[in-house]
Amino acid sequence: MRRAGLLLSVLAVVAVGVALRVVKWREWPGGPWIDEVYFLRAARLVEARPEAPLFGSTPLLPPDFAGHGNLYPSNVYLRVVATADRLAGGGLPALRAMSITPALLLFLGSLLLAWEATRHRPAAFLPAAALTATSIWFLTQGRWACDVVFTSALVTWSAGTALTAARTGSPTAAALSGVLLGLSQYGYVQSRLAFMAPVAVAAWAAFRRERTLLRLAATVSLAAALVAAPLFLHLLGSPDRATAHIEDISIFARSPARALAAFGANVEDYAALFTHRGDLNPRHGDPSRPILLPGIAAFFAVGLALAVRRNGAERLLALMFGLFLSGALLARDTESANASRLSLAAPFVLTLAALGGAELVGHLGRWKKVGLAALWAVVLASAALDVGAFVRWASSPWNWGPFGVPERDLADAVSAERALGGPADLVLHPVTGARNVYLVDVLLGHPGDGARHVVRTSALEGPLPWAYVPAGDVLYAAAPDETTGRAVAVLGGRLLATGRYPAAGSVPGPEWALYRIPAERARRAAQAALSGYPLLPARASGNLNVGGEGLHEFATGGGIRASLDGRALFPLSPDGPGAVVVRLAKGAHELRWSRIDPQGSLTLRGPDGFVVPLEAP
Repeated sequence: MRRAGLLLSVLAVVAVGVALRVVKWREWPGGPWIDEVYFLRAARLVEARPEAPLFGSTPLLPPDFAGHGNLYPSNVYLRVVATADRLAGGGLPALRAMSITPALLLFLGSLLLAWEATRHRPAAFLPAAALTATSIWFLTQGRWACDVVFTSALVTWSAGTALTAARTGSPTAAALSGVLLGLSQYGYVQSRLAFMAPVAVAAWAAFRRERTLLRLAATVSLAAALVAAPLFLHLLGSPDRATAHIEDISIFARSPARALAAFGANVEDYAALFTHRGDLNPRHGDPSRPILLPGIAAFFAVGLALAVRRNGAERLLALMFGLFLSGALLARDTESANASRLSLAAPFVLTLAALGGAELVGHLGRWKKVGLAALWAVVLASAALDVGAFVRWASSPWNWGPFGVPERDLADAVSAERALGGPADLVLHPVTGARNVYLVDVLLGHPGDGARHVVRTSALEGPLPWAYVPAGDVLYAAAPDETTGRAVAVLGGRLLATGRYPAAGSVPGPEWALYRIPAERARRAAQAALSGYPLLPARASGNLNVGGEGLHEFATGGGIRASLDGRALFPLSPDGPGAVVVRLAKGAHELRWSRIDPQGSLTLRGPDGFVVPLEAP
């Protein structure tokens, strides 16, 4: 009977945990986070390039964002994202699948970790499972932090399997743990810290002359190294990619005095994160409350104390927490502690807290039942408060702007109009038609689109309105009037839908408006705009393939020599940066260019309005 009750309790916790991770998956939050969009965009680019090396990496940010810093996710992870894209069919379901599916895997891995870590203290398992199922720390990350959650899931499954290996002495389980740890290296950069755990355990086992533990830890380390070796070799050959994000956030990128000050500020902020307030970035949770409520934080402190004197599961949990905390303390790119960056520690922190609470109960003697009731009162109160905070976070109007709800509304309006009114090209004003054009482009795209953009960008009421001649109707997301802030009609287009971007303080946000411009009017306006540019005809052969007739802008960031179809490209010259617009016919064109300045580069903005870097011959 007791075993049946435990099983039912576990099933109830699993059901609650799964439900909280999938409930209102389309509406909570209302739109995608921009990093998810960039990851999906990069994944589609990799899928469109058969020559892309599996163990290479790809810039996360588009060329338009050069100079803003960059990340270089591994192509292995991007292939995983591309698979999710295909299975989900693109759009918002694909973006949600990138985060929610790993969140479910992380939850199940956390249950495995808790099961193995609490075998010597069974009373701690259910509290650990309940905390894992309901923690706002988990729930908020599982809605947007795709690469972080994916990596955390692999690290947690690896740690749980490592505890299985330590309990059973199984080299197979140790090897599996190493494989999972090696795979995690292809995700979020914080995974590199977890790689140090089996090495530290092996060193400790060698010092203590515990041969069985040494063999198991060495097996984990070797398997992880073998699996991660192709990535590490790639990063050794591209050190700028290996350290790109680290250099942006490392406190060591500052002067010694400023680095010390940043470290001290981090210590203060992370102490606050666990005691009296949260991450000040609302995207990471509730800024008004710590990631652990006071009772759970007290249990966690007891768990840490256990790790100091007990050579068991508690020590591994504390080691993992210490590794991830050390990485967080050495990075600072915001004005507060970063709960998202530290979230890989969450499964270990919550399990250690449950062990600490159960340890206190175990020392109460005849008051043990009272203590157990108090433990559960604290756990259930924390769970209820966390779930309430998550619901407020997920449905908060604050998420309207940061999570791209206006762009999602625009994409939905375009889809609805195309379904009712027939096919039409979509043109967005490059600044105010959508705050981030890539968000709309990815939402409207489909698996297999690859480098082909489904939207175009142009200010149709501007000095250079048309870059191509449309074949049919045009849907145009108009810019608001600079004086009134309201959208104005373009070329007599018919108003279809309107929306508003978030307010800036007390100033109301501008409106966007979607218009359908009839094909004939759009075509005449485009032909008039393009008539001032001579057309360069396609050649029989060439190294630059143009998908459609239109204006192409070549721009350089440094001194180069360039020619197109046998003509020198001016003002692109050895003197420095420059740009030139030419009208090209559909087909192949011969582009030749070389660097004079070692930092010289050449980019192409086609009729779709998106920038593409060109490789030097």
